[in-house]
Amino acid sequence: NYALSFSGDRSGEPRTYLSTTFNPDDYNLQNGFTISFWVRPDEEMNQTSAILGSIVNPSESRFHFGINANTNIQVGVGTKNVKGIDNPMEVGKWYNWVISYTGTQHSAGDRKIRMWINTDPRMTVNDSSSWNNTNDVPLFFGGRNTNDSGYTNGFACALDEVAIYNECIDSDGTFANEVYNGGINYDHLTNDYVSNLVGYWKMNEGSGTTIADASGNGNNGTFGAISGQTTAFPIWEEIKTY
Repeated sequence: NYALSFSGDRSGEPRTYLSTTFNPDDYNLQNGFTISFWVRPDEEMNQTSAILGSIVNPSESRFHFGINANTNIQVGVGTKNVKGIDNPMEVGKWYNWVISYTGTQHSAGDRKIRMWINTDPRMTVNDSSSWNNTNDVPLFFGGRNTNDSGYTNGFACALDEVAIYNECIDSDGTFANEVYNGGINYDHLTNDYVSNLVGYWKMNEGSGTTIADASGNGNNGTFGAISGQTTAFPIWEEIKTY
């Protein structure tokens, strides 16, 4: 089992990331989604930083998750950018995030965004987020992809087992508990929701500069580094447990 670690974008760092061809619009995530991933913060969380995501400016179409400048968690879905979520994470420890969205097709009060870290509910009341189907900005890992500037808000972290479903499959934490309790051996290809799995990056290659999309949709990830630093890439790490 492997994971990828990223350098973040603090002064002097090479600013590494992973670019994919996964476009949230292609899989109608505005009609509902669930995303799960494991993340390990590797730096003090006191500036705006994205674990992964994409965003359109002006910000009517968000799909990004990370840390706000005041150390709290930030979740951006569609028109809503929720800040101030209490952050339980410590540097150097692994955490599983699960975020779900019921979809723009519902009436305002039923457009629910919910979030769990490990098995702990972190966002339980945020509703009314709409999502204009105009994202068309592929997903980045280790930072976010912004349509007018590319890589932004890098985060020094390790990332593993990113899975995206085009349906809201968790409203009460059942799925979050399932993934967390499955730990490093959990396989999104063998669960009851696999028919809605539209993106899955296991990150188990252990070498090279390409990450396969195990969902079968072909949205592979490619190592990236900005400012001409063509050899400064994310780093492979072998891990045995979270």
